[in-house]
Amino acid sequence: MPNTISIDDFPPSVRERLERIPGGETLVIVDNERPVAEIRTVPKPRTPESLAAIFESLPHLTPEEAEAFGRDIEESRRWLDQLPIRDPWQD
Repeated sequence: MPNTISIDDFPPSVRERLERIPGGETLVIVDNERPVAEIRTVPKPRTPESLAAIFESLPHLTPEEAEAFGRDIEESRRWLDQLPIRDPWQD
């Protein structure tokens, strides 16, 4: 578990800087121009609604592409079924 400190215990200037960090960016703390720490924003948890929006934004397969994809999956399964079963612990 990382060390934690309340934002109320930070000096006001640091708190102000933290509030301005855009999501996904990092604040690098330096001492004599040498990086000593990084502070990142904590990602917001994904909700089912946000996941649905992500899936909806993905490109959709055409019916022909979906059919070809299904054939590729079936061909891969047949190919894998022909491989000998090997115990990786017995090498």
